[in-house]
Amino acid sequence: MADQLLLLKGPAALGGILHLASQLSPGELKSHVCHHLSERDTRETRDLLVDALPVVDSDTRRALAESLGKHADSDFVFQMVERFDRADDSRTKTHTLQVLRALRSRQAIDALNAILADPSVQASAPVIQVAAQVIAENATAPMVNTLTGRIDRSTDEKESAELADVVATIRTPAARSALIYAAKGNRDATRPPARIAAVRALANFPSAESMETLRRLQDDPDTEVRRVSREVANKMQGALGH
Repeated sequence: MADQLLLLKGPAALGGILHLASQLSPGELKSHVCHHLSERDTRETRDLLVDALPVVDSDTRRALAESLGKHADSDFVFQMVERFDRADDSRTKTHTLQVLRALRSRQAIDALNAILADPSVQASAPVIQVAAQVIAENATAPMVNTLTGRIDRSTDEKESAELADVVATIRTPAARSALIYAAKGNRDATRPPARIAAVRALANFPSAESMETLRRLQDDPDTEVRRVSREVANKMQGALGH
């Protein structure tokens, strides 16, 4: 019966699948149904699924967030950000952040990047944090510039520190060259906090080029840049075996 229901299309069938998933006890069948939901194309049923987030169980909600995140476009991203800002209860805010954290489509990630890159956009702190995490996990060179630029112009020490911690987690190969430029200082990383965040991220890219950058930064005019560069270089030296 479950497999037959999963083959059906349309809002009524989807409503039945959501009801079934929420009623099932943990086990192989529930995992099967939730996996189907996580792989389902949600572009025609977004509103229904978003409305269902508060009423389904946590496993089903996780599957819906994954599915919504895979197929999200920029309009959906801005819809979710607006939904978070409008919500007056913590559960809706939590569920909305869960969807934002699950964003994986290129359009959605580009939309998050645009939100952080535009100084005129007044996003709330939780949205900024989640957006930064998603961008860091998928970072390209322009996205590194967005994150370091956000740190560079931030006047909020808490936000700056949180974003710096996120930048330090970047591991995508496409981000390496931008991190090196930011560590040295460029137009998106003019101040020590942004540069130090990039220096910390270089720990994830042990190579001769990274090591050379760190060695040069040990003569930097800023004392904190020198200190962090020395620490990261010492750890990297051990990883490289010389």
